Amino acid sequence: MSTTYADMRTAIEPHVASEWGETTVIAWPNAPFTPPEDEAWIQIAILPGMAAAATLGPGGSNQLIGLVHVNVFVPKAGGSADAWELVDQVRDLFNRRTIGNIRFRAPYPAPAMTDGDWMQIPVLCPFVVYE
Repeated sequence: MSTTYADMRTAIEPHVASEWGETTVIAWPNAPFTPPEDEAWIQIAILPGMAAAATLGPGGSNQLIGLVHVNVFVPKAGGSADAWELVDQVRDLFNRRTIGNIRFRAPYPAPAMTDGDWMQIPVLCPFVVYE
């Protein structure tokens, strides 16, 4: 079964939209977005990685790896508790889940950053697809 990068997007984005609910606003790739002034929000990016031959021969399988990169933003003045709760929610969205033929591994946060009025914690959700 061949998988395209468009297939990955059409599996991942609806999963996030349906499972995330309305707890915070989502900034989608290449869509107009104005961050809320004093409420948490998340930003989604699908980052395809290197593809490799998983088996030999012209009819063989490929392994596609990548990340769903979710940035969690909270107002800096509010402390870090809300940010870490959202990090846990993002982790629950993808932790060891299979969505279509996309197999997610264990998500993990990167170091927190601050900029202006925002605290940001990137959450990296690695995945693999065999086609």
